[in-house]
Amino acid sequence: MTQAHYWLRRLLAQYESGAASFPYHMGLSTAAWRALLAQMRWSAASLTPAHQQRLILLTELQSHRKAECDQLANWLFEHLVDDAVPLHRIIASASLGG
Repeated sequence: MTQAHYWLRRLLAQYESGAASFPYHMGLSTAAWRALLAQMRWSAASLTPAHQQRLILLTELQSHRKAECDQLANWLFEHLVDDAVPLHRIIASASLGG
């Protein structure tokens, strides 16, 4: 397992457990989310209704900062190792908070 995959798996575990504050699908598009799960061979766990509500709220709070998030993700992408996609987008989403 590469270092990038280690971090992606760790972030996925924190997302599912609610231990970290991420927007819905960690700020990824549905297609990118599905690709990440497939890349990591990860079976998405069922989230509690309270956890789902929190993710939706964080997504709504960040929605007006999409341009800022995109700019940060693009900057991070310039320094990304090949197997770390979509770590740049996840970090950008988490960095903006809720």
